[in-house]
Amino acid sequence: MDSAGQPLDQWVLVAGAWANVSGQTGMRTITTSANGVISNVGHYSFRIRYREGLTAGMRVVMGTETFNVREVRNDYVNRQWTDLVGELVAIDG
Repeated sequence: MDSAGQPLDQWVLVAGAWANVSGQTGMRTITTSANGVISNVGHYSFRIRYREGLTAGMRVVMGTETFNVREVRNDYVNRQWTDLVGELVAIDG
């Protein structure tokens, strides 16, 4: 929020964490955006220690790559891990 209490339109760091990263096992999904640009969408899972408060719509940044979080899966029984299922979108062209 800014000094007037209005929300800012920018990304902020929520937390830094070590993650066990798993790549997709099948083919990438090919999608076309509204403007006709073809993209390869790679799906990845980031397993971190259990953490509440993470939601779809957040992002994971690993090195120079940014992943859009599409799903959050929590280990509610043992509270040991949280999986962030994300997409890396690489625009062809």
